[in-house]
Amino acid sequence: MKGRICLLLVCIFLLAINCFLALPVYSQSLDISLIGYGARGIALGKTQAALQNVGAVFANPAGLARVKNFSLTSLYTNLSEEVPYSMFGGAFPVKEGYYGCFGVGHLSIITSNIFITSSEVGSSPSSSTGYSGRMLSLSYANDVTSYLDFGFTVKIFTENFSSLQNSSAYGTSLDFGFLVYPKEKLAIGIMFQNFLFKQIVWATGTHEEAPMNVKMGINYEVRDDITCLFDYDSSYYIHSGIEFRPTKLLSIRGGLEGIPISANEMVVNNSFGVGLSFNGFNFDYAYATDSLLKMNSSHFFSLSFEVPQIIIEKAPSSFAEL
Repeated sequence: MKGRICLLLVCIFLLAINCFLALPVYSQSLDISLIGYGARGIALGKTQAALQNVGAVFANPAGLARVKNFSLTSLYTNLSEEVPYSMFGGAFPVKEGYYGCFGVGHLSIITSNIFITSSEVGSSPSSSTGYSGRMLSLSYANDVTSYLDFGFTVKIFTENFSSLQNSSAYGTSLDFGFLVYPKEKLAIGIMFQNFLFKQIVWATGTHEEAPMNVKMGINYEVRDDITCLFDYDSSYYIHSGIEFRPTKLLSIRGGLEGIPISANEMVVNNSFGVGLSFNGFNFDYAYATDSLLKMNSSHFFSLSFEVPQIIIEKAPSSFAEL
């Protein structure tokens, strides 16, 4: 059995390496999740391949496999001070995860202030249009062995410019991922985004394929109070983050995101944040810079809740047991 699992892990690794070498730079069409989907992950440099919580419904779905209790999460931010962006998600383990965990999530971005101009230099806006982008994610994850988890996500996304003709699109895609635990306190994640059913259909009848992306990452707990994370993907993005927990109530985070803008040039975005945890409630805050467009540097707020595990002790059947 162990030999088969090792062979499976080798095949997964070789598939990931092959995709890294073969794939072109990742196009970001329709993928509003690139903005972020949880203040904790955003503060950690938008690392996602090896995170293990309810937010995995938007990232590596294998991260849901070890969620044992019903959990909810949300996020809100105002991009450029006038574009609301929100997220809501939930994790629903079956029999405390024995039969796996289901996840559902929704992302949306809506604005009504996009001005339309002509191609003439110095021309004034002639009209404006509204824009909306939405993504629905449906996930399932379970453990294969004590050191290997697997999960997949079906994504349905739409995009629409309200006052432009034939400017709407919808699409579907399938993501899947693995989490490997080679040793205690170390997790290695591999995720394949837009692996199957990656179809985008425009109102004009034009069909496109959502481009595939492969992401690999590690989550290493250096000490009981320090965790380091690192991601690298086939679009040559680099993500790194560190979390320090001085007390059980407080977490302090920082991260970096490297974005390639040419074959020889990369810009770096910084992020930081804090988290507060109490009785199953988690409040997370993050601030992330945008080096390409300063006005897009934003504050992110997340509120999450995990139902505490209830332990019911068996009552004594007689006074003799007291």
